[in-house]
Amino acid sequence: VLFQNALRDMNGGKPDLALAEYRDFIKYYPTADLASNAQYYIGVIHYSRNEFEDAVKDFDAVLERYPKGAKTPDAFYYKGVSLVKMGRSRDARKEFATVIQQFPHSEAADKAKSQMKALGFNTPAKGRK
Repeated sequence: VLFQNALRDMNGGKPDLALAEYRDFIKYYPTADLASNAQYYIGVIHYSRNEFEDAVKDFDAVLERYPKGAKTPDAFYYKGVSLVKMGRSRDARKEFATVIQQFPHSEAADKAKSQMKALGFNTPAKGRK
């Protein structure tokens, strides 16, 4: 219920309330299946507010705490996009390359390829699954 309330509030234009609810969800249910999603959505809220440094930290938390979570490919991608927005294109390239190599069939990998091309970087060959 807490996660669903946070999602509803995020989509309903109440990001401050959603942030608190997602944080509470992670606090009370750190190993739940949706904990990685909650951490990811915290990053999305910061990204949408142009709080890119916070977003990078939030996406890093997804990658560190939930490396096999459902939102892992998206966390790599949005970490990369946040880094681009911060003027750190070379760092972003590493994140985009990782998602392309580790999750080659994901939508995030397709978006990462587009970002790399837009930045003038060659895209890596598909790698591990």
